[in-house]
Amino acid sequence: MRTGRAVRALSGIKFGSAPHRLANGRLALRIVFVRPASPAARAGLRPGDILLTAGGYRVRRTVDFRALLRGRPPPFTIDLVILRDGQRRRVRLSIPEQPDLALSPAAPSGDTNDGQ
Repeated sequence: MRTGRAVRALSGIKFGSAPHRLANGRLALRIVFVRPASPAARAGLRPGDILLTAGGYRVRRTVDFRALLRGRPPPFTIDLVILRDGQRRRVRLSIPEQPDLALSPAAPSGDTNDGQ
């Protein structure tokens, strides 16, 4: 809260409830939902993509990804490596600054964005 207002890094990604096990035994995150018009949608992410790394770090659990997003104030860009149709792809996810919806009296309830 450098500016006197709270901001959140919302990606628009929802991950599966359990980590995805790759053929080599490593864990990764399966994307099950991408919110339309979100940073994730603009980056080209799709349901079914497997998130392998974010910012150069392997992500095994949703909490790993959230920690990477929360560790830096928006706006920022983070490089992702995903697996889609058996091919590794690099994706650049740009997170804009957004007011903290939880502090807004008009905010809708029930935002369950796993990729906060």
